[in-house]
Amino acid sequence: MDKDQVIAKLREHETELRAAGAERMSIFGSVARGEATEDFDIDLSKGSLTRIRDILENGSAALAYTKGMDFEAYMGNGLVRDATERCFTRIAEAGAKLGSLAVELFPNHDWLAMRHLGNVLCHDYDGVLDETIWSMITDRLPPLIVELETFLAQYPEDQETL
Repeated sequence: MDKDQVIAKLREHETELRAAGAERMSIFGSVARGEATEDFDIDLSKGSLTRIRDILENGSAALAYTKGMDFEAYMGNGLVRDATERCFTRIAEAGAKLGSLAVELFPNHDWLAMRHLGNVLCHDYDGVLDETIWSMITDRLPPLIVELETFLAQYPEDQETL
């Protein structure tokens, strides 16, 4: 199928897709690039509530991994540092996927800094400042987690979109 055929098929099934939780539909990947072959697949993106839950899950994990540690203990445990950095990479990616919705729903948090941290962790990992990560763990994650938990409490766990 070419791009126009995929768009037509999405429109044909829009009601069913929305009923299944699709918030929006857009073309990306091989179809958008005009490179789809006969055996291409359709990529689906997660819903906004699922992404918010991803942020909560990874933020909670980072806090659990570092519980009871001070900065020196954190620095001395490479396994915990790696796991925590992986959590922040996921948090940054989920925040980026939420885009302006993250800022709209949770304006008290610096989403641009979070995305920047994710970019550093992925692309400039030797530029990671451990003090910055530690500050995120001790200062920024706890209030974010409380806010996310409060927000998510109003939605059923199986609801994926707002």
